[in-house]
Amino acid sequence: MTLLRLPDEINQVTDQIPAGTRFRSCDILPMLRRRHNGVRLTQIGGWLARRDDIRKVNNDGLWEKVRE
Repeated sequence: MTLLRLPDEINQVTDQIPAGTRFRSCDILPMLRRRHNGVRLTQIGGWLARRDDIRKVNNDGLWEKVRE
């Protein structure tokens, strides 16, 4: 098994989420591989913000997948 970089791993997890679903950043955290130095929710939020198929619903970490 090859080790994936954190952005690639976040992209794989969010690709599995169906369109129209709302989710929180903390819902993605348990789906990621455990790392020695850990993963912060701000890192997840930063990578989610770069995707064009996901929009931020509010400032409490709620996101919505707009399209596939």
